[in-house]
Amino acid sequence: MKLFDIAAKTHAKPMQTELGVKWAGTCPACDAKNGLHITQINGEVALVCIWCNLADDELLAPLETTLDDVEVLEDDLEVESQKALRSMLAREEAKTRLVRMQAIEEVSAIQSVSAKDLLREEIPDVPYRVDRLWPVGGNVVLSAQAKAGKSTLAMNLTRALVTGQRFLGEFETSKPTGKIAIIDLELSRSHLQSWLGSIGVDTEQVVVYPMRGRASAIAKALDCDPEPKALQQAVQNATPEQLAEIKRADNDFAVQMKKLDVDVFALQTADTQDARKRFSGDWTARLIAIMCVLFFGSYIFMVTIQEPNQNSDAVINLVLGYLGGIVSSIISFYFGASSKDQTSNE
Repeated sequence: MKLFDIAAKTHAKPMQTELGVKWAGTCPACDAKNGLHITQINGEVALVCIWCNLADDELLAPLETTLDDVEVLEDDLEVESQKALRSMLAREEAKTRLVRMQAIEEVSAIQSVSAKDLLREEIPDVPYRVDRLWPVGGNVVLSAQAKAGKSTLAMNLTRALVTGQRFLGEFETSKPTGKIAIIDLELSRSHLQSWLGSIGVDTEQVVVYPMRGRASAIAKALDCDPEPKALQQAVQNATPEQLAEIKRADNDFAVQMKKLDVDVFALQTADTQDARKRFSGDWTARLIAIMCVLFFGSYIFMVTIQEPNQNSDAVINLVLGYLGGIVSSIISFYFGASSKDQTSNE
């Protein structure tokens, strides 16, 4: 058993000391909190409880080990590890205190108001980014089962914000003055390219962050949890130094993949190439693909020949966006090529 395992099992905390390392935890014999003191000096480990006066093997017996079985690191390495651990614990404690301080300040800033005064206040109307759906400065959660069209809807929303057109032909949009950021943790670069191309979003106003497989590195750079909501909030509030750290993390990831002789693009396309080979002699997939393409073309033809007032823009945008994504994926599946193929052809 390692020395740190003993510290962990006794809920010990590292203590500052001038010589060696020292822990203070719960005694496994008398259960006295902070009664157990663990020290390592010159490679020698000692345990003592200041309450029950037991020591060494007597204290280790409840942990089913002996002092001779305890593995220790070199003194210098153990001391440095202890310092680093104390620094990280201090950082976590400081973050907790900061959150509490901010919460107390926010609560203290809350002022009461009578109902009469509140009703007399002139409160301006809330501006909407998307009329009736998304207020400016607000957050929107889009939730649905898999393959229900969430990505298609999000991309159509992006197009509506870029062009200033109505979203789904129904909801007025307020075109933002800055850039629109798409933070994606799921799709590969090829799929992102396919989605953006299918809805005609080709502008410098839209900035895409392909984060598939890189959420952990980016979360570490921003010091947040690797969850989509936490990452989105952290990126929105990131400082220039943190954005530079994200870029550095992205470059480090590419360098590591290069050192390991891993072609990231090849990894993304390997599954598609394998599927092409697997279904090369099976006409089932081909028939489904042909039917989807024919239906897509037929739908466009029907919409074109009908009178405009007989069509629902919302339904047309939704169906075309969904079918466009499917057809784009089909074309990419059968006719797409990897960058290596293009290089070899050249």
